Amino acid sequence: QVRMSMIGASGGSLIVATFNGDTGANYVWHELNGAGASAAAYSGTSQNYSRWFGRNVGTSATYPTVIVADILDYANTTKNKVVRDLAGMDANGSGEVSLTSSLWLNTAAITSVTVKTHDGTNFASGTSISLFGVK
Repeated sequence: QVRMSMIGASGGSLIVATFNGDTGANYVWHELNGAGASAAAYSGTSQNYSRWFGRNVGTSATYPTVIVADILDYANTTKNKVVRDLAGMDANGSGEVSLTSSLWLNTAAITSVTVKTHDGTNFASGTSISLFGVK
């Protein structure tokens, strides 16, 4: 499990991840998103990243974007890897929440996870990423 509390350094971007340095078109994802009174669904195939939060990361330390991502069977070498995550952010009364499922089309055991913003913007001071449950 990966738990994140993230603050964007500027404007923000969606949060993505790659495994074992693979940036090829080997990822598929589906996202359900709710923002205020509206809801939406998104999907992507042949992507070069696992999508973990499809909205812009907030820039306020008071209202960080939070993500809890479960990487299922990360060490198994006989099946593709699935990630399910719950993410959200508040913007002083407005905000968004999402439920995302990603698939990495690779049976290799996951030995590294790279989390970044899609557009390459940095995270601000106060961002934390924690990894749990690794044997």
